Amino acid sequence: MGSTHTNRFSIGLDESVAFARLSGDYNPLHIDPILARRTQFGGAVTHGIHVILKALDVLGDDALPDRFHVAAITCTFNNPIHTGSVVQVDTTSDAVARLRLVGESEGRLAFSATIDLDGGQPALPCALDDKEFATALPRVQALPAVNQEGTVQNRLSRAALRSLFPRLAGSGDPGWIADLLATTRIVGMECPGMHSIYSGFKLRSSTNADGAAAHLMRYTVQKTDSRFRMVRMAVTGGVLEGTVEAFVRPPPVDQMPLSEVRARVDRASHAGEVALVIGGSRGLGELTAKILIAGGADVTISYASGRGDAERICREAREADLGCSMLRLDVTAPLDSESMGRLTAKPFSHVYFFASPHITRNVTGHWNHELFERFSTVYVQGLASVAEAMLSRSAPADQFLRFLVPSTVFLDSPEKGFAEYCAAKAAAETLCDYLGRHHRAAFARPRLPRMRTDQTSGLADAQEPFAVLQAVLARFQSEHAETILSLP
Repeated sequence: MGSTHTNRFSIGLDESVAFARLSGDYNPLHIDPILARRTQFGGAVTHGIHVILKALDVLGDDALPDRFHVAAITCTFNNPIHTGSVVQVDTTSDAVARLRLVGESEGRLAFSATIDLDGGQPALPCALDDKEFATALPRVQALPAVNQEGTVQNRLSRAALRSLFPRLAGSGDPGWIADLLATTRIVGMECPGMHSIYSGFKLRSSTNADGAAAHLMRYTVQKTDSRFRMVRMAVTGGVLEGTVEAFVRPPPVDQMPLSEVRARVDRASHAGEVALVIGGSRGLGELTAKILIAGGADVTISYASGRGDAERICREAREADLGCSMLRLDVTAPLDSESMGRLTAKPFSHVYFFASPHITRNVTGHWNHELFERFSTVYVQGLASVAEAMLSRSAPADQFLRFLVPSTVFLDSPEKGFAEYCAAKAAAETLCDYLGRHHRAAFARPRLPRMRTDQTSGLADAQEPFAVLQAVLARFQSEHAETILSLP
């Protein structure tokens, strides 16, 4: 007779870093939230193998015997699990020692796995020691070639294993764990490496094990598919062998360098502007800031977490003898006196509001209020706080603030899965109209098309942003010059 168990857990950043030391998979996608925010996932996600081992570790004694050997294990990783998100795992066990695990997180199927257990023991021992893997950088490569091959070390730290997975550490058979850890090191560090997504594996007890293989896992690329950027590898470890599949994800999008922007922009086109670009450290905000800098504006860019990105843009400006400064501003947090002081320290004439959370598609088919709130916190509450703070400052009677707040063409041509995003953007448009009527300020809210950024790097229909943004900024200048002349 089978039984079903439901467990919930989450994996924090500290645990992911500890898992990286145990597994040797130091891919920034899992352990560096600043770099990971530039992936299509918008932030750090947990190692898939970490989630599988955690799901097994929290099972009760009646689902997982004291001592067992994994005869076969297969898994498909359907969707990423963001660091800190709750994972619900439903596990079904049956009389033939088979476990079926289904994990969900953030309303989506995260993974499904099947594990066959037996009472045997592996023929070869795993190398247990007290050494963790040293920090390393992943290999950077595009789609690997068929027949590319290599090996990774296959070992376990006793202390790290007990700390992360105490239940599994006492199973008496660490070899299969070492092999699973080796697969994530292959995918995340070697092949494909830096820009990888682990999509699944099919492993079984090895029939070709030898003494040398106990401490290594070998891999050979069997197949690639450039249409989907898919990689399939054959792997052989100490006790398990089979196949591993991964995808090569698009790398982050580097916006046009300032030197190139200068060659395309009239150097007096924005002269006299004292501009604040909120969210100007990357993406469309970064490129907008560069167009303004190249056009002669005195530009300040704000960042929430990407200080290094902001410093890079300011350094580019300094090298070109142009003006750019930066300030830290998190629009999702209440404005304190220090933030208020930063916003009112300079006589800004123009504000460009490009702050944005990760734009997530809702695939559930049901309204997600939490997702709507996440968008609204930035697009509505954040905008309102910044605008009201800046509009409350003392200023000459003839001085008007100009705000450019980008909206989305999705409001004209809705796309499935973006209802919450569109609702928040529509509310932001209404807020702009309200503030424009009640303050001596001019608000533009152009509905921008989908453009090429970190978030859209894998989409073929995303437009190159330079020409679009340059046209939007030119129209913003001309339209609001006329608007301000008509204000009382």
